[in-house]
Amino acid sequence: MKIEEILERAREELRPGEEERERLGRVAKGIMEKVEEIMERKGLEGEARLGGSYAHGTWLSGQADVDVFILLEPGVSLDEEGVGIALDSARGSRVEIRYAEHPYVRTEVDDVRVELVPCYNVRQGAWISAADRSPYHTEYLLKRLDDEIRDEIRLAKAFMTSIGVYGAEIKVRGFSGYLIEILVLAYGGFHELLDEVITWRKGEIISPEPLNVDVGRFHKGAPLIVPDPVDQRRNIAAAVSNESLGTFILAAERFLRDPSMAFFRGRPQPLTSVNASHLAENIVVVVFEKPDKPGDILWGEVWKTAKGFAAYLNRRGFRVLRYTATEDSYTISIAFLMETTRCCRLKTRKGPSVFMRDARNKFVEARVREGNNVVWVGEDGRLYSLSPRLETTAGEALLEALKMPVEVAGAAKGLVDTLKRTSRVFCGWETVGGGYKSMWLSVLGVSTGHA
Repeated sequence: MKIEEILERAREELRPGEEERERLGRVAKGIMEKVEEIMERKGLEGEARLGGSYAHGTWLSGQADVDVFILLEPGVSLDEEGVGIALDSARGSRVEIRYAEHPYVRTEVDDVRVELVPCYNVRQGAWISAADRSPYHTEYLLKRLDDEIRDEIRLAKAFMTSIGVYGAEIKVRGFSGYLIEILVLAYGGFHELLDEVITWRKGEIISPEPLNVDVGRFHKGAPLIVPDPVDQRRNIAAAVSNESLGTFILAAERFLRDPSMAFFRGRPQPLTSVNASHLAENIVVVVFEKPDKPGDILWGEVWKTAKGFAAYLNRRGFRVLRYTATEDSYTISIAFLMETTRCCRLKTRKGPSVFMRDARNKFVEARVREGNNVVWVGEDGRLYSLSPRLETTAGEALLEALKMPVEVAGAAKGLVDTLKRTSRVFCGWETVGGGYKSMWLSVLGVSTGHA
């Protein structure tokens, strides 16, 4: 099939039907009325406004969230009054308080996820909370979107979802829904976006509006710069990592060369093929129970821990080529692609300069007490000795580190109890079976998608 035939087929699949629109409309209306009723009862000035993909009309069929922003006057506490209104409005269905840069409430009504987000009703530019821009985002987009461009945005969102880069949260470090909407708007369509993506350079600046600030200076070093149309000092692509940006560029190139509906259904083919028998022995995975924490807090800790473990393995003589992490309903998995999972039996210890009399004597005496008489002077004039390695495999090294994960390997303090209590280490072929196949494919970087 030609690209345009595939895109038209995808548009039809992704476009919500009338029944879905009516059901979401009933849910949104009911929540809005409840919020305003509670605000009136509490004597608080403000209003409820719809935001996000539902308000913009850009949600994917079967994947709608309803975002309701609770606009309050400055001086009112968002954490207390704002969250209180949200909780009262959501009462009677599954409810949880979640945290981004501020607390908000997530609930479920008639199988529709609803997020109630307190913010301040302020003039443009006079932001107090991180969510204050959101009503202006909706206002900006509603003036510019039509049904045709909404279809194009849905294509982009489905594409990003399939390749694993949709979402600005710390776990993904990818493209937010609003960022995707602005990119499609800037280029006028999804196909046009892909044509441009493959030409992007690092630090590319994209804006649908004339720029009135030096955004390159404000966001120097960012992989991608997309100024927020309602606040051009803010880069709405700030969360996008080099990995997510690069994955998008590669996937765009592949789709343009070999278009397929799989890119909109979550099943794009791997970038390259891999033979498990060649590479599985180089994979080590640490698995532990998933703590009950807000996603951004948890994934900040996971990435810190993964980075710490990788540095620890490198220090122990095991070269880490790549690492990644993923989750399921119950566990977190951190996987490492190793140059080799086995290391030499001996390691060298560097001592002081041979010209430092006291230090050299202490070094030699310590080696004698250890029963190690192999000491020599290197070409750099320093003393060296040999000592046996306590761990000769990467798995053994990780098991040792997990006894004191913070002190030894720089793991996040917030995960220390879970790591000590629930961690398991799988090596080589143990990682291929069961639920770990997608994990080692991901750490090998052979797929445009994530595990």
